[in-house]
Amino acid sequence: MLEGVERKPDDPDRIDLPSVAMVLAILAIGAAIACVFGFVSNDSWDYLLLAQSLRRGLGCTENGTYFATFPCGYPLAIALLSPFSDIPSIFVSSKILNFALLFLAFVFLALSPLRIGIAALVALNPLSLRIYQYTWSENLFLFAVAGSFACIAAVHRNGRSGWHGVLLAAALVIGCSSRYVFGPFAALMFVCVALVWGRRTAIRVLPSFAFAALFYWAYQTFNVQHTGFSTGMARIPAPESTALLIYTFVHASVRIVSTFCATAAIFIVLAGARFKRAVIDEERARANWFLVLLGAGALLLQFALRVRTQFDPFDARTLGYGYVFLLSGAAGLFTQLGDKPVRLRALVIYGLTCVLLAQGPGFALRLLRIPRDAPVPAIADMRTYRSAPTDATLIVSLVTPRVNATIEGESALYYPPGKEVVSPGTAPYRTAETFAAFRARVLVRHIANCAIDFTPFASAEQFREYLDATYPVDLRLRPKLSATEFIRRDSLDPTMRDWLRTRFAPGRYVDCGL
Repeated sequence: MLEGVERKPDDPDRIDLPSVAMVLAILAIGAAIACVFGFVSNDSWDYLLLAQSLRRGLGCTENGTYFATFPCGYPLAIALLSPFSDIPSIFVSSKILNFALLFLAFVFLALSPLRIGIAALVALNPLSLRIYQYTWSENLFLFAVAGSFACIAAVHRNGRSGWHGVLLAAALVIGCSSRYVFGPFAALMFVCVALVWGRRTAIRVLPSFAFAALFYWAYQTFNVQHTGFSTGMARIPAPESTALLIYTFVHASVRIVSTFCATAAIFIVLAGARFKRAVIDEERARANWFLVLLGAGALLLQFALRVRTQFDPFDARTLGYGYVFLLSGAAGLFTQLGDKPVRLRALVIYGLTCVLLAQGPGFALRLLRIPRDAPVPAIADMRTYRSAPTDATLIVSLVTPRVNATIEGESALYYPPGKEVVSPGTAPYRTAETFAAFRARVLVRHIANCAIDFTPFASAEQFREYLDATYPVDLRLRPKLSATEFIRRDSLDPTMRDWLRTRFAPGRYVDCGL
């Protein structure tokens, strides 16, 4: 692939300490914002609760049961960093962990043949920083990818494995413990090594990949023994048609690529990096091609998995890193961004702009309100986040109120300790549960005092929106229509909807009547 590429001597002093310090400061600002405002999703709560269980010596469990829906590497890292076991402390520790992970990922890439310019493009773009704000295991995923990248480049440069082979195995194992998708992604990574770095380098790193594959197999075997499933739960087939998935993939890709390219163009111009006319040296060419292929492989893998099974929609979280790798590698191949030291002014303007964009559209409004309405820290919101009192032992929760604008609700924090909380299964992330199946699931617990929590619904109109919720499963293209028409299904089973409608009373708890 790289025949005829000019070989130039590598520069051992390519790391620029002022630039590294500036990236450290920019990431610290992002971490401080995340600590103040929150950025906790439903998945984030699972990571925080798992970290709490680990910190308390209860293992990777939720409510006393082994949890394998996500790998336990990221919660374990949070637990190791957190000095205390309360949720606010663990929350802050997760943001500090993200700060350390993204900074180290940047350093790994900056020390590789990619150098600081491309490393900054990977770490400081709005997509990576949006993920960075949240307590998500993708942060550990990127750390593992960057560490693997740097180790593979070092093995190729040195012509032998040695300690870099051991470090590569550790990075791959960390990746496998971050997200289950890292297993097949690592297989694609090995193919990319053979294509870009050559057969000899692939043979040298093969033991590291084999060790990681053994770890991945052992982890999934352990999950099967304890849960019956390799990833901890039955994964339902994707409810959407292939046509709709292609449509949403393209739609999300346009938004992601336009966001990345618009900000990257600013960075490239400020850095004074023009389009290349001369051929770059072999090592950097290989590194950038490797990054491009990793990005393309990640995108193909996400699409292939999403066609087969239901999980997160196509968005910046699922597709972001794929496009970040692909487009950053392309920038390294076709511009001079990685050829010379990056101007500090370019890093400052680019980094701070991307930090602000990563907060979402409502952040500017929150900043404008600060002089007359000081923000309440996320920790304070968590400590006052409580439900209305009830004597019921078992609570049927339909909608858990949000903690604040950027923190999703969590029943384990919202309801009093000692209460059992159940929710009816709703599509699309679960199979829509019938009333008969739900009733049997509740009655088997032998709890007579059961109440449905209708406190989040102040009116019948609000409750009707919950009952009538739908999700798209297909699309119908009509040339004469200006907008695409979606075919939708109900999220609730009809029997469950009818039962809830008969029990509804706005703004209070109601006996289940089972």
